[in-house]
Amino acid sequence: MKNQRWTLAVAAFLFAWLIGFAWVGRAAVQGQPAPGGKKAGEAFKNVTTSTLKELSVDDF
Repeated sequence: MKNQRWTLAVAAFLFAWLIGFAWVGRAAVQGQPAPGGKKAGEAFKNVTTSTLKELSVDDF
């Protein structure tokens, strides 16, 4: 009986460790910044003010 409980406890610990390891890996991937896209000044020729030129195309 003790051996069965010990085996169950080890299995539960390993399962929790694997789940935690997978979550940490996913969080590291999500923490990376997105690659920079074009600025509005590069994408549109009619943008002339410096403040609008610095916006991303999505924000514009």
